Amino acid sequence: MASEKRIGRLQKQILRILSQKVLYELNDPRISSLVTLTKVNLKNDLSIAKVYFSVLGGESERNRAEHALRHARKHLRGELGRELVIRTLPDIEFHYDESIEGAVRIISRLGELTKNLQDEEDDSADDVDEDDEDADAIEDVSVENPIEDKTEITDSE
Repeated sequence: MASEKRIGRLQKQILRILSQKVLYELNDPRISSLVTLTKVNLKNDLSIAKVYFSVLGGESERNRAEHALRHARKHLRGELGRELVIRTLPDIEFHYDESIEGAVRIISRLGELTKNLQDEEDDSADDVDEDDEDADAIEDVSVENPIEDKTEITDSE
């Protein structure tokens, strides 16, 4: 079993190496420049590296990229072995990263809620404007204070 610190270092190295290989060296037309490797989860025994990816585009782009990455898995593992100094090289599994879609859904939902709150505030501001007109009418009526002290203060020398 590897330590958590070592696993973390290996995950970062694997992600860096595979990202460079996918972006610059893989010549598969099914993989566009819109494919991003997002994270790597390495098992404690270092036998399997789950590599998560995201794709900008629709379901068809996702399926094409996933198929291409799985097809290139053995080649990428060999490239990883050339650059990574490790006793046993982990098998690579590619998985689509759904967390980005979840984040997009949350952000769009927050945008909807913000818009709804702004609409409600605008409606309540209209109600306040009507109340302000009533308050202005009340302010126009002046009332004298009957308890006002009308004595003058003079300076004594």
